[in-house]
Formats: sequence, structure tokens, C-alpha cells
Amino acid sequence: MILNDTYRFVFVHIPKCAGTSVRNRLQYLDETGGLFKKQMVAHPSLGAIDYGHIPLFILKEHFPEVYAKVSTYSSYTVVRDPLERFPSSFTQHLKMYGLQKVHKMGLSEIKREVTKVISFLEKHDSVDAYLPLEYIHFQRQADYIYFKDKQIVKSIYNIENLKDMFSDISQAIKQPLQLELANKEGKANQSFVYRSEASRILVERLRPFIKTFIPEIFLDKIRMPIRKRLYVPRQRRLAEIFCSNYIRDFIQSYYKNDFEIVADVAHLSGAHAR
Repeated sequence: MILNDTYRFVFVHIPKCAGTSVRNRLQYLDETGGLFKKQMVAHPSLGAIDYGHIPLFILKEHFPEVYAKVSTYSSYTVVRDPLERFPSSFTQHLKMYGLQKVHKMGLSEIKREVTKVISFLEKHDSVDAYLPLEYIHFQRQADYIYFKDKQIVKSIYNIENLKDMFSDISQAIKQPLQLELANKEGKANQSFVYRSEASRILVERLRPFIKTFIPEIFLDKIRMPIRKRLYVPRQRRLAEIFCSNYIRDFIQSYYKNDFEIVADVAHLSGAHAR
């Protein structure tokens, strides 16, 4: 969350919705001292939580002064197609809390982990279900926009329209935004995996020999060309898993309200474009 009292605006960060790109552009305007950027902090009542991704019903109960500002200030957020967001949430979940990263796993292992995640989420399907720290990236987008049936966050943008949001914020604060900070993590929301199962097995078997017999200075020169041949974007490699009827049906059901929000935003964006 980016909160600015001087200009009375707030950006509400929904997990896996361009948060890195937005922070790189707006962090200098944050007047909370980076409080809502911290990923793991011990809260006196809630225990360990991700302060960067607090849904509104938790904000209202435990951070009422901040919730009041979200309710009254100019407020902005970014949403994303749930069918694209869920694989990104899953990859982040494994990266932060799994036994190994997704690019090191075989397809059968990934399928088992996806099934575990879905089983957990199905058991936490109630209204205002606050997901624990290790599952927070799967929290519904609607929970960051609505409190009960009331829309709290006023300005919503699809992830493809970040420039429009930055332009609107610039107009609201009556000054141009600073240039985006350098992002060492690369393109936000993009993960890479092995091109094929055979590639993964080959690399895992050869890795000990490569590190032992090939000088590091030579590895630095060939590492990127080799990666380009071995890795592909996650969406391409794992399409057969995340596009399965089982997973798509779950996403359509669990994130029903999120689909409606994204569709409404797209419709409004199209109307404004015309």
C-alpha cells in the first residue's frame, strides 16, 4: 500500500497485480515509512501477517485510521484476470514457502502442489476468509476493493492500463511522477521454467559436474545463452496444467466476483477509449 496524507491519495496493493511496477513508480510518495511494504511482520492480534497485502475487512478491524483514509482519500488499485493471476500466485507461493521453486519441479510434482493449494482454498471459501501468510497471494481481489457490498476503492485499473493510472495520479497530485526505479528482479509477474521435462532432468544431472569442471569466469559468459535455450515463460510450459478443466473450473468458481470486477473495468475502459 502507498499512502500519502499530503495529497490525500492511497494505492491499495492487491497481491500479484503489478505491485513491483507500481512500487517502483510511487514508493517515494509513501508517507507511512514503508509500513505497508513489509512482507512478514508480527501483529499483536493476528500473528505473522503480510503488511503489504492487507484486505479491507482486516484493515477496518485492526487499522481503523488507515481504513478511514482509504475510504475518504482518492484511492487506486490494479486488478488482473484471475486465470492469469492464479498461476502467478502459485509460483509466488512456492517461491516463498515451498520446498523448492517451480522451475525445479516436474509436471507431476507441480500438479500435486496445485491440488494441495486448491484443496486448502476450498476449505477457506467463506466470505471474509482471511488467508494465512503463506496463502495470502491467493486472497480474492474483491477483498481489497469492497467492504461487505460497498465499493471502497474508487479507481480500478486493469493491469494492462498502468499508464492510465499513473497519469490520473499525476493529475490528482498536480505534478508529474518521478521516473520508475530500476527493477533488478526483471519484468514483474513473469516467471520462467524449463522448456521441457527432459531439459530439467538433464540440467539437474549435469549441474554438479558443470560447477566442478567449468571455471566460473567461463560460466558467466555462457550462462545467459544457455538459459535462453533451456527456459521458457511459465505460461507456455505449464499451460497444460493451468488450462485444465479442473483448475479453470475452480478459478471460475472461487474468484467469481473477481471476474466480474475485471469485466466491469474492461467495459469502462473500452467506453472511455471510444
